[in-house]
Amino acid sequence: MANIIRQKITDVPDRIPTAEDIQLGQLAINTHDGKMFFKRDRNGDVSIVQVGLEDAADNVYYVSKNGRDINMGNTIADAWGTLEHAVANVPRGATIFLKTGDYTIQNPIVVPEDVSIIGDNLRTTIIRPANKTSDILYVSNGSYIHDLTFKDHEAPGAAIAFNPDDSAGPINASPYIQNCTSMTTTGTGLRIDGSDANGTKSMVVDAYTQYNQGGIGIHILNKGYAQLVSVFTICCDVAILCETGGFCSVTNSNSSFGNYGLKADGVSDLLYSGTLVEQQDLNQFKIKDLVKKPVIGNAISINGSNTYFTVASASELSIGETTEEDPVFANESAVKQVARATVLGAKNKIQIDTIDFINETYPEFDYNNFKCTRDLGFILDAVIDDMVFGTNYKTVTAGLAYYRATANTVIDEQLTETVAAINFAKDQAVEVILTETEKTTVGENFGIITDIISGGANTAPEIIYPDPTGALNTTSAAADTLQLNKDFLTDEAIAYIAEFYPSLSYDETLCRRDVGFIVDALTYDILYGGNSQTIVAANAYWNGGVFQLSMSEKQATIDTYGHLRSLIFNVLANAAIPSGLLYNTTTPQDTSIGVFSSDEGTKGEQLFDIIIELLSNGFTSIITTEEAARTSSEYSADATFDFYQFSLISSSSHTFEYVGSGTNINTALPNQGGVPVAENQVIQINGGQVYYTSTDEKGDFSIGEDLLIDRSTGTITGTTFDRSLFAVLTPYILALED
Repeated sequence: MANIIRQKITDVPDRIPTAEDIQLGQLAINTHDGKMFFKRDRNGDVSIVQVGLEDAADNVYYVSKNGRDINMGNTIADAWGTLEHAVANVPRGATIFLKTGDYTIQNPIVVPEDVSIIGDNLRTTIIRPANKTSDILYVSNGSYIHDLTFKDHEAPGAAIAFNPDDSAGPINASPYIQNCTSMTTTGTGLRIDGSDANGTKSMVVDAYTQYNQGGIGIHILNKGYAQLVSVFTICCDVAILCETGGFCSVTNSNSSFGNYGLKADGVSDLLYSGTLVEQQDLNQFKIKDLVKKPVIGNAISINGSNTYFTVASASELSIGETTEEDPVFANESAVKQVARATVLGAKNKIQIDTIDFINETYPEFDYNNFKCTRDLGFILDAVIDDMVFGTNYKTVTAGLAYYRATANTVIDEQLTETVAAINFAKDQAVEVILTETEKTTVGENFGIITDIISGGANTAPEIIYPDPTGALNTTSAAADTLQLNKDFLTDEAIAYIAEFYPSLSYDETLCRRDVGFIVDALTYDILYGGNSQTIVAANAYWNGGVFQLSMSEKQATIDTYGHLRSLIFNVLANAAIPSGLLYNTTTPQDTSIGVFSSDEGTKGEQLFDIIIELLSNGFTSIITTEEAARTSSEYSADATFDFYQFSLISSSSHTFEYVGSGTNINTALPNQGGVPVAENQVIQINGGQVYYTSTDEKGDFSIGEDLLIDRSTGTITGTTFDRSLFAVLTPYILALED
């Protein structure tokens, strides 16, 4: 399609521009006083067009049945003729007004980001597909569709969907469909396939009528998500269908006629797994081998069963019996602690504002906003913690993290946007700090991170470990000794692997780097307290929940750290290690400091225990399920717990009218003999779940499957009681009369 170029002419031209004045392949528009236009058509001819530009508005375009694609499109009088031409030529953020008419389009067509398509009204503005079994519109981040009726699409086509080629990109502003109608036979009104988008993978719907006789109203799958308000489905085979982990919330909606109402089928692909340590109660389990804290509402399959249990709660992650402990900030100056607390209090706002900054400054930028938000949190924690202690350890580590695993995508493809985002977050963080010294320190720490990202890992400054307030001489000496023996411990690790795993194929350079990270983390935790950085360093062996070493490398790594554990007490005690325990002949142990305390030696062993436990068994959590998993015998240790996302529909104030009476409106109506099937209102199969409150065509009110208020008999029935409503209320009425 041709691109539009506007050029304001300050002086009246003395001639009509020739084709050579206008770039080849472009439709050029030159304006003078908002009324005179020179235009090159598709044949290369240039002509003068007189249009009253006082009717034109910036970024607003029109399509009408009597329009032409060679027109300018920015007034009704000069409207384009096809929607295909419009979406291909408008800039981001434009509004396209589709005037009254019946349009057959060459589908599918992609609606660009932040572009709105608004019809005159849904009764008179109709879109039909030339390719009936293909989708009609592919929406993108920030798309808005309003007052349109879609007709004639057939299975497997949908009126509105995400583009399967992932052009929808990361969704942070959900496409919004408002006051539209899908009127067809077997087609789908709206498909939200989470595998076709990133980010929230979501759409928002308000007042979208689905009159799809034999089709699907709303179809959500593959962890797609929707918020649905006032969705009315008529004669659909399935009114709202969630499967493979799709989920939605539904408010004030209606399912009339058709075969099935709300249907949830199955669960998502496997998210992560764990192993049972012990069953502590009928619905309480201690699980190891986890890479993340289980999410409330996730589905659990035990030993591959098709029966799923629901996570009601999960304890914070621990490593064996050890929980994460933060550094000790309490001894530091009140001014620094206040500055840290102030930034932490603003942390959520800074993250949100930074994401908004990225989206507004780089509208074409394709990135994962969830990971970006997470990384911003890590960076904020790093720079303010280092400000308190005066170290740069966490700051340097945060910068170097961009050169580990798959994070190098940032360096290779997203450098400009990443640095700009970090600088924006810096400005926000510094602004909320009230004291100048702390402002300066935090700003400098941010600068370390951006310098590392921009200049490479080799530009990282040397890590410094100043003593915290009130540090014992023995603690300070232990930290210094550990740094003096960093090369010794690294060479000893490599020598141990050579001795006991001579045929192991591994990357020695990465191994040396990782051992160095572990030594630095131990130094931090010994000096500043807690165990948090040892846990972070050991957890780096996972990426995206996947262990990064092969099974042979894993065991070799565990054994190597076990060997270093056997040496660490003597290292921290400045005591010579017996030569019979060493395999390294290149770098000697440094015992020059000579200050000894068994407390630091013991803590060093404990920190290595954490590393070994984490590598061996991952994280541990105690999980409570909503349901009792067993009523008699317990599951045996080492049972496999697989975690999934339920296909889930959560609906309030839903109306079911003659659901089950069929997809042909001429036979489904009650006056034509249509018979509802109550069992078809809600379908939950293969682990899918539907939470709902509803009324039906008889006026009966339900709260899920467990409570029914029968209008005609005045009774309440459920799984735990069956009692007359009148009998329950009468004693209270009598009591009030007394």
